[in-house]
Amino acid sequence: MLFWICLLYFRWVNFWRLPETEHTRRVQTLAHAKRVHVVRYVWLIAVLLLAGIGQLAVLIFGLTLLTFVSLMFLDET
Repeated sequence: MLFWICLLYFRWVNFWRLPETEHTRRVQTLAHAKRVHVVRYVWLIAVLLLAGIGQLAVLIFGLTLLTFVSLMFLDET
């Protein structure tokens, strides 16, 4: 019960709201949303291909590489 009370309190005070900074304004733009959708589709296709290969080492290497490429693509600095 205490968990639910704390959860409702945190929602009431907007605990999970990000502070207004340049970064949060950049993340809320339409261009960034388009990039996120591209990254989602690339991840979906890549995971299906890597799972189809069936090699654990290839899967780990591919996911690690895909993580860094996704972060590079989403970073606009």
